[in-house]
Amino acid sequence: MISLLELMPAAAAAVCTPMHLVLRPRPSVHVGALYLGSLSATLEPGFLAAHNISAVVRVMDSPFIAAQDPHAPVEMHRIDIGDSAAVDIRPHLEGAVQWIDERRKHGQNVLVHCQHGISRSASIVLAYLIRTLNVSYDVAFTFLQSKRACIKPNAGFAVYV
Repeated sequence: MISLLELMPAAAAAVCTPMHLVLRPRPSVHVGALYLGSLSATLEPGFLAAHNISAVVRVMDSPFIAAQDPHAPVEMHRIDIGDSAAVDIRPHLEGAVQWIDERRKHGQNVLVHCQHGISRSASIVLAYLIRTLNVSYDVAFTFLQSKRACIKPNAGFAVYV
């Protein structure tokens, strides 16, 4: 469990923000945006629709499923894992990267979220950035942290990404 007291002010503020834009949409080539956030981004009625998000990667170990907005249906890719260094995230990385990439290439805006948008979802987005932008972990981490200051993949996830 991460305490807000352990976070720098910018990171603490980021935790309180439901989601952050990681990669802008590129309408000229029909590529959707990528967002990283927390569960709260999926709970507010109309929030996803307001950002034209039609695809969500949910990385959580609880059976919680947010209510769907009937006027703005969302495709869901679930990864049911806990936030523990003992959890092997590797079996989920390639499938998640491919799922995100396919949706973005079809013009869909994608949100990747976990409980707080700090560790599990950040690890998935880091894997996506590393594989699709062909950059190192350090470059991807620095870039992603510039977008959402509170990211902090647990040690086990960081090794496998």
